[in-house]
Amino acid sequence: MAQHLSGQQLTARSTTRNDEPGALRVGQGGRVYRYVRFLGPVIKGNPVATSCSSQGVAKQNGWRVTKNGSAIKSARCVGIAIGSMSTSEYGYVLEHGPLGGPDSHYILTDGGVANGDLLIKDQTTAGMADTATFTGTQIAWVIGKATAADSGSYQAKGWVNCQFGGGAA
Repeated sequence: MAQHLSGQQLTARSTTRNDEPGALRVGQGGRVYRYVRFLGPVIKGNPVATSCSSQGVAKQNGWRVTKNGSAIKSARCVGIAIGSMSTSEYGYVLEHGPLGGPDSHYILTDGGVANGDLLIKDQTTAGMADTATFTGTQIAWVIGKATAADSGSYQAKGWVNCQFGGGAA
């Protein structure tokens, strides 16, 4: 069973490993977080992914994630950054659960997300989410659902359900 952690423990960042990479932890409101290592800088709200094809391969690679590069377009979403992280730092990402609430989690968007839209990793801008249009394989890339329009704020509230999904099928 996943260990429960406080908000302060979940937002801690370090260049020293303080948990097992890939470990799942439960936070307030039933949110599920995964411990990862960041390959590049991220800011709060960035969807992050691994180019690994399976959880087994991700484990072998130390659960390293990124928001950058063309690999993000076909990569498996691991979660949403819950704070700013630097290259080679370890920390938690929100893998499953509600955005908003007392933790003020959100996902960065392109500014055109409406209430009820399904979200995918943006295919042109690293570190952003966009409305799913369901062309090609996008159905397999869904990482969450907006419960309110982003109203041009570039921050959507809703639900995230990455659980090693949101990537190429």
